[in-house]
Amino acid sequence: MDSIIPTKVLSKLSELNELSIDVNPNADQWDADVWDANVQEILNELSSLQKLKILRLYLPSVESLQQLRWNNKQVMYPDLSQFGFTVGHHPWRIIFRLPHEVGELVKKWEKSKKCLKYINGEGKPSGITEALQHASVFFLDRHYTAKPSEFGNENMVQLKFCLLVECNEFQTIIDGDSEYRWGVDNKLVFGRLQYLGIHYMKNLRSIWKGQIDKGCLSNLRYLALHTCPNLITIFTPNLLGNLIKLEELIVEDCFKVRSLVSRELSDFKSSGHVLQNLKKTSLLDLPELVTISGGLSIGPVLESLIVYNCPKLISLHAMEVSGDNLKIKGEREWWDALKWRNKTCPAYEEYEIDEDSMGPLAEDIYSH
Repeated sequence: MDSIIPTKVLSKLSELNELSIDVNPNADQWDADVWDANVQEILNELSSLQKLKILRLYLPSVESLQQLRWNNKQVMYPDLSQFGFTVGHHPWRIIFRLPHEVGELVKKWEKSKKCLKYINGEGKPSGITEALQHASVFFLDRHYTAKPSEFGNENMVQLKFCLLVECNEFQTIIDGDSEYRWGVDNKLVFGRLQYLGIHYMKNLRSIWKGQIDKGCLSNLRYLALHTCPNLITIFTPNLLGNLIKLEELIVEDCFKVRSLVSRELSDFKSSGHVLQNLKKTSLLDLPELVTISGGLSIGPVLESLIVYNCPKLISLHAMEVSGDNLKIKGEREWWDALKWRNKTCPAYEEYEIDEDSMGPLAEDIYSH
């Protein structure tokens, strides 16, 4: 065969409701080469399938994505309720680098939502932004030159799930002082977002910079920060006040983080606890971490605190770990040296970690 789907077959399927075409990552390179050679012809035939409700395609380039004819707020299929577009070559590479549990989570989200994956991008992502306006799931992997502003705050108001990996020019995720602080239809940027995962971002310094409107990130339930060696600021006063639904937090392998809150937050005045729904916090491989919140009252319903390889975290304050049903898991040597301030010790469980096998620790961290 010299084609994946024979010519003129798709155009005859006028009643087709669902179409999914992908390249098997475990198959011979022949499959990818043949698909790249045939994608233009297949996209031309798709224009006749006006009853499509679900469309999933692997598209080798941004130009092929643009052929789907996004028109203002609607792709060319009027009844499309779900889509999954993977744009760029080798879409499966990063899944094997991410924790297995994260890869499985991506698969679950993309099956039931409007998903856009952009892999190995080059230049300005202008061809991606129209599709991004309609996506609820966005996976950006290895775009070494793009800056956050080029994706446009106004194009990210529908997102519920966002996974960002190896974007070297990102110093912040959202610039609140940008010209476009509000999104399309006057909706808040990241106002619907529930999951934000950030991995291998070598120049990232903060999540949010500048002004933040009330309601931005107010639906965020899960925040994960992995291997961001220049990250300094996680929570600022304005950002912290918006995270009213945050339930889980992971901070791993971030060498410069000394506290989960910024320095000015130590003077932050609050009428009570912040992060009132935080139930689980995992802190891993943070060599400079000396305090969780500097004594700020956080997480009144915290149930799980996992600490691994944080050698300078030698004391905990009652206000930092105030959950009545809290259980702490960590290394025995760290626990024995820990100093408590104004609180009876909570329940403790020892981790016996073999560095060649981190399975039990990973299971605990990702058991959301």
